[in-house]
Amino acid sequence: IRPDVYEAYLKGRYEWNRRTPDSLTLAIGYFRQAIDLDPTYAPAHAALADCYNQLGTVMVGSGSPREHRPRAEAEAIKALQIDPASSEAHAALGYVRHYQWRWAESEQAFLRAIDLNPSNTLARLWYANLLMSRKRFDEALRQSHAARDLDPFSLIVNTNIGWILTFAGRRDEAIEHLTRTVALDPEYPQARWPLADALMLSGRYDEALEHLQVALRLTDRSPSTLSMLAVLYAEMGRDREAAAARREL
Repeated sequence: IRPDVYEAYLKGRYEWNRRTPDSLTLAIGYFRQAIDLDPTYAPAHAALADCYNQLGTVMVGSGSPREHRPRAEAEAIKALQIDPASSEAHAALGYVRHYQWRWAESEQAFLRAIDLNPSNTLARLWYANLLMSRKRFDEALRQSHAARDLDPFSLIVNTNIGWILTFAGRRDEAIEHLTRTVALDPEYPQARWPLADALMLSGRYDEALEHLQVALRLTDRSPSTLSMLAVLYAEMGRDREAAAARREL
């Protein structure tokens, strides 16, 4: 691989890991630069798929899944055409299939990605999310803990463990875990969002609002964050603020 191609790719991955709308836009630029330099570089196509998947997902919330999911699918398939043994591309396609509700195909793609590279943290993480969707919580936690063993300080891995714990009804554990994750990087929006959710579901409304206000700032008032704000205000009996959040949404 050419050094300039790999440098552009690494810069893109750095921005992608920050998981904000602005950083994902920067990441797309770097990955396209890598592809312009070498159209046959499969990792850059798979990484573009990852970007489009994140732009169309609920926690980032900066774009429509109808717009971004087909782009992610096309880039993942392109990467697999170049390199059928790309674990990253199989994982990206598994992500697409999950949110298309093609769950059997999604699981097959994730298992293939993990088989090709057992150290693929994201494949295990996204497979855990699929398992969570199927209410297979014990399996989901096993996969997410395996991802954490591979990358103990990953913000997204630790965030998703807390998210799974919330859905499994283990809210106190989720709050404890997500609070530690926020402490790793207070400016990381994706940890604030599920922490606010877990606190809200536990009836700790004032604390939830505090974290949600930070998430609103960090995500430029994304639709998903505004929708949670409306729900939280309604739960608190603050109907006027709930109506204002709905109008803004």
